[in-house]
Amino acid sequence: MNNIPLHPKRGLDPHLTYCQRCGGEASELTVGDVRKITNTGEGTDHGKVAYANRGETRKLADKLGWYNYSVDEIPEGERLPASEPCEGCREELAKFKAVVEDGGVYWSCKECHQSGVIKPSDYANAVRKSAGVEKPKPVGVAFDVCKDHATQEQSDVPTN
Repeated sequence: MNNIPLHPKRGLDPHLTYCQRCGGEASELTVGDVRKITNTGEGTDHGKVAYANRGETRKLADKLGWYNYSVDEIPEGERLPASEPCEGCREELAKFKAVVEDGGVYWSCKECHQSGVIKPSDYANAVRKSAGVEKPKPVGVAFDVCKDHATQEQSDVPTN
């Protein structure tokens, strides 16, 4: 799109952004008449949200495979998701990467949605052996419930 679609009443309609990873402030600013697209169809994407400039919503919905969706105007002052993690999250992700390259493994929990890394350990070695992935290549494990990851030797790098 070559032109920024102006909002009919608010013109450039700037919106501050938030980090999609931690929810904190991000350093990006959006301008233009941005719309929120919500998938109202069935399936795993039901209720998911995406954002596009006015005039581009159908194109994005088609690209996502959403055939039933709603399009809503963004209220003035509402923060929008940033396209990149904030500086703090980028630093944390770099630390995670270093731990994993040293023989650790990524982890995530399906129940609480936390994620992090497990330092090189017998458990990390067992995960790598089971997956057939040697360091420095990345590998991870997903826990179904919190009690499973609470018992593992986790990194001192903070979790998300």
